[in-house]
Amino acid sequence: MPYETPLDSVGVPMALVRRLAGGGLVVASQFARAHADGPGPLSVELLGRGLENEVLYSAAIVQGGEGLRWVWTDASLSVVVAESDGNSGPGLASYQLGATGFKQTRPSSGLSSAVLRDGSVLALERRAFEIPDSSIYPKGSEYAQNQWSLTPARIVVLSGKAIAPAIPAGACAKQMSAATDGTLVVLVDDCAVTAARNGVLRFAPSVAQAKVEWFAGRDADGSVPDDVSASVATANEIYVSERDHLHTWNGKEWSDDAPFPRQSLVSLSRAPDGALWAVRRGAGGKGSQLVKRSAGGSTWSTFALPAAPADKLDEQAYAVPTFDHPDFFMVSALPEDQEIRAATPGELIAYSVDATADEVLVLATVEHEAFVLSTAPRAPVARLPSIPVQRARLAQSLPRELASAKACKKSFLSFPEATTAEALRAAVGDAATIGEATVEGEKRLVVYGERKTIDRAATRAAALAPRRLCGPAVVERSL
Repeated sequence: MPYETPLDSVGVPMALVRRLAGGGLVVASQFARAHADGPGPLSVELLGRGLENEVLYSAAIVQGGEGLRWVWTDASLSVVVAESDGNSGPGLASYQLGATGFKQTRPSSGLSSAVLRDGSVLALERRAFEIPDSSIYPKGSEYAQNQWSLTPARIVVLSGKAIAPAIPAGACAKQMSAATDGTLVVLVDDCAVTAARNGVLRFAPSVAQAKVEWFAGRDADGSVPDDVSASVATANEIYVSERDHLHTWNGKEWSDDAPFPRQSLVSLSRAPDGALWAVRRGAGGKGSQLVKRSAGGSTWSTFALPAAPADKLDEQAYAVPTFDHPDFFMVSALPEDQEIRAATPGELIAYSVDATADEVLVLATVEHEAFVLSTAPRAPVARLPSIPVQRARLAQSLPRELASAKACKKSFLSFPEATTAEALRAAVGDAATIGEATVEGEKRLVVYGERKTIDRAATRAAALAPRRLCGPAVVERSL
């Protein structure tokens, strides 16, 4: 199921819920975004321009997890990361939405856990890098594919004039949370392969330096939980969950409590009235409940989630469409690895809670669908299309050239005449195979090889405007 892994995972579709000024709201999941400028109902749009590779190829080509992580979206900035976790390791590429669609801004770079601090948007950034000579096949072989890994995360500024706070050596950042007074909390671990402890960096307002405050290890094997979360009210009121432990900072010291033994608190949010809301996950990650502790209280109340509404719209979306224009194609079948949710109510799994305003928001999922639940009268449940439906509807409006490559057993990338071999090699790296071929009667540089190699090269060389063509490349000379 989507959304059911830690926030620092790679290759899992990650939805986002953000409040806008004036009571507005935006919810984004994969290629769909719903928004309202005020307290009224949400309107849904599909966004696929610039993400054609992800719409058509990724689900079929990536031998592992793949999906879009929504990092930030508001009236002036929208950022997503295309992530994959295949046989050769993680793949990342960051995109920003502009007037003509998404444009790649940070190749081999992944962003997560964005926050607003002092008018600037900050995020955690990890970079994917190729490990030299790590392929099990000989260098130069058509099958040669080096392994990839990730650098530790650093804090970067996506917009605004803030100075990016520094992560000390020996600490690897996992998540961030910020308060309206400028206090920033970064959750970290000790960077070991089997991490021995989690910790916290508390950055006072307008300060860019902090020391790590470490928590004790929790697991019997010496490792620490991945499921951590934080909520910052002010510099003197901070909450951090670490599986079933809840750490509280009162301005002088940390206290530790375990309100739900052997269960996980996967999301925390402190309300304006002082109440603490949380999503409580059952043992083994099964089931979820929305819970609340009143200000100054010690007991927790449980709130039941509504049933996911039955809906047959997904089935209708796969009726064979008809087009008069020859440059578009039809989607007539469901992707092989996807199923339409049955037209019966299903159990919603709570993923995150945001209680920072009078309207409490809960992001929940069932199978391939994301829902936002609200306590305001705008809508008890606002529905986004499921992921397979999003792909199908977007694919219906993409050029035939892109669509036909989806069904190819072999495809290759062709580059414009002005592309130089040096520029192409610098873009795609040593793992891709480059050659010269005659394409549609003209000499062109091409990249050819396995599907996953072609897919990675298409992402890394997107700025060179490649065309993905069906069939084997008739290469006249390898470079």
